[in-house]
Amino acid sequence: MPLDFKTTTHDGQLVTGAFEATWYWHTPSFFCPEQIQRVTELCTEEPLVSGTVRSKGEISDIRKSLVSRYDHEELYALVRNPMHEVNTLAGWDYDITAIEPIQYTVYNGANDHYSWHTDTLDNDHLTSKGPDNIQNGTVRKISCSIQLDSPSDYEGGDLEFVMGHTGTVSKDGKLQTSNLTMPQFKEKGSATFFPSFTYHQIKPVTKGLRRSLVIWFRGPKWR
Repeated sequence: MPLDFKTTTHDGQLVTGAFEATWYWHTPSFFCPEQIQRVTELCTEEPLVSGTVRSKGEISDIRKSLVSRYDHEELYALVRNPMHEVNTLAGWDYDITAIEPIQYTVYNGANDHYSWHTDTLDNDHLTSKGPDNIQNGTVRKISCSIQLDSPSDYEGGDLEFVMGHTGTVSKDGKLQTSNLTMPQFKEKGSATFFPSFTYHQIKPVTKGLRRSLVIWFRGPKWR
């Protein structure tokens, strides 16, 4: 049975650095409870470490979370075919050739967060994996976030995009923008796909735990 993918039209343009008619694709029931349980079991095999972003050699405060990564075929198999379906239905038709090791991410109630960023800012480190690694020479093209907790389990932690409003340019020539909050993206088992160059953030988690899988689908560098 095909997944129930949903997309929404908004009054404005998503700020991405490039125009795409489709901003994102979302399905409210990507993982069933049994799959969530299995994923959680798999993602406790490795210790969590601090997720960091470096700027000019220094660790930035843009991000505060715990992560672990998994190069695991069972996890890849859960997301590979749906990604190809989304890539076609959304009209992106990106050339996808690899999946980056999947990231298990934990935000806790100590104001863990990930401020405004795109997923293409720090994605060239994989060339160190060896000369024959399938990810060499690729960039992130499609991002996917899958929620593993119910929204009642934590407070905060909203996924937000930046929306630019057509025809609303200030006197200094800057595009007027607003934050587009997607509360439906917090439903347990739901998945959201979007172009990796899209600006987005995870707002601070002020209570409880917010756990998710983050997947980056990669392809040849843009021409």
